[in-house]
Amino acid sequence: VLVIVADRLRELFVDAYLFRLDGDRLFAAAEGLSDREWENRARRAIMMASAPVSAGNGVFEPVVSVGMTRYPNDAAFIGHLLRCALTAMAVAKEARDGAPRWFMRSMDEAATRRAELDKQLRRALLADEVRPYYQPMIDLTTRRIIGFEALARWQRADGSFVLPSDFISLAEETGTGSFGGHKVCASSPLDFDRSNQYQTSWSTEAILSSKWDGPFNFLLGGLYRKLQL
Repeated sequence: VLVIVADRLRELFVDAYLFRLDGDRLFAAAEGLSDREWENRARRAIMMASAPVSAGNGVFEPVVSVGMTRYPNDAAFIGHLLRCALTAMAVAKEARDGAPRWFMRSMDEAATRRAELDKQLRRALLADEVRPYYQPMIDLTTRRIIGFEALARWQRADGSFVLPSDFISLAEETGTGSFGGHKVCASSPLDFDRSNQYQTSWSTEAILSSKWDGPFNFLLGGLYRKLQL
């Protein structure tokens, strides 16, 4: 898939340097283009790279985010320029509107804050500060509780809570969401086992949904915990 996308972009950046840094990240560099020309080319790149790709036995729809930076306005060294472009790309990815983004100094400050929050989140997961809070699922016909939804909540050691909107998207972006999700799933059955209010039994027919309060969703694999009154 990546080779096909790169071939498409070569047609667009024939007058530029196009290279792959790592993973699925591609970079283009050129001289003599105005900001408007770069913006137009970036939009065309998003459109071309996002077109469905047929590979193997499937059809893939790439999701593309583009960040842009200026030399020497933003940075004078290639390593710093790449970091600026990646910061702008992260902002474009988070916006989810399909538009390219120019690097701005305010983004750098926000990236520093997010990096610090990411470190705090990783420590919080190890310290079990991220815990499931249970939201009942009610059958409107019988008005009985038929299950629970486990929502991840982060309560710091001082008792204060971190808003889900502040850390859920960060966990998804950095990959800590998978680890945190499994910890929420693992602790949920234990919490109910310690409760005398509910009887629990193993079943492969009923599903207890455990999900972040955000775009990142997952289900506990294998056997599912069935909760009954």
